[in-house]
Amino acid sequence: MTAKHIHHFPTQTIRFQAIERPPELQGSVTALDTDGLGRIWIGVIGKEYAAIGAYDGNSWQHWQLNAGDITQQFVLFQNTVIRQGRTLHMLANDAWVPCGPPDPDDVIVSLCNQHDRALWAGTILNGLWFSPDTTSWTPIPQPSPIENALVHALACDPTGAILAAEVGTGLWGPHLIWRWADDSWQPLEPPPNRNFRCISTIIAPDSGDIWAFSFEGGLWHWDGMSWTHVNQPSQKANRIPSRGLSEFALAEAQDRVFVMSAQYGLLTRREGSWVRITSPDEVCSANERFYLHDGICGRIHTDERRLWIAGSTTTLHWANLEQFDQP
Repeated sequence: MTAKHIHHFPTQTIRFQAIERPPELQGSVTALDTDGLGRIWIGVIGKEYAAIGAYDGNSWQHWQLNAGDITQQFVLFQNTVIRQGRTLHMLANDAWVPCGPPDPDDVIVSLCNQHDRALWAGTILNGLWFSPDTTSWTPIPQPSPIENALVHALACDPTGAILAAEVGTGLWGPHLIWRWADDSWQPLEPPPNRNFRCISTIIAPDSGDIWAFSFEGGLWHWDGMSWTHVNQPSQKANRIPSRGLSEFALAEAQDRVFVMSAQYGLLTRREGSWVRITSPDEVCSANERFYLHDGICGRIHTDERRLWIAGSTTTLHWANLEQFDQP
């Protein structure tokens, strides 16, 4: 129910459920996703270890990683977990097997599942790579010829075309998002705004729209014609700072977005105003900054039915998305 305002945001109280994580999966969550079988996957960093775990609705499985072999991202490819490190590793027969790209001294910075037909990987030293089967890899030219530019975010649109965002010391002003189709790169016209830069996440839903998220520049939406800075809807008072957003998720069926703000916690918007989400267990005060304890330091994710939040607590939180449509 939408009730009081916190700062300049209306609020909605949502009931979250908690799933306890085993000791082997306690720590800061660096990755969060669900597979086609309905399992939730998390990547975790502790003080002296890293691990990946999966929850099937009844129990947890977990896999320890080598000391220092921290995962910052993984993708699910044909219901197999592919995690990033220096080389990619896939989970096969309960063991992590290297699967490329070729240079073991390179570092993977972006990953993309192309509709379960291929994997794409952006690296620091050797640019962009493509693999139809995780065993053979083909280099793909970088979108721009600028030295030291690297692909920081990858996504696949409904047609199977690849979207790529670059970062680099030679890239100034608004950064481009490129589209790879018919074996060539074509740029999407960026907005005339310097905040459109250092894109870390791209989501391309079935609607054909594009969502671009940046830790430095906030949240942007492409409707096929132009970009809109979603941090700032028409109401002047209902604005989120461009800096300080740590996470973004899209509930595609509802056309609803979620962001984590360092200043305001969890917020959501479909049309109109941003709404701050509270929980019946949350003790709100005028000076309170965080939501769900330290969930702000973790990850948020949506599947067809649920919003998931995982931070550095001992639990995993989820809420039914239907609650957000209730008055």
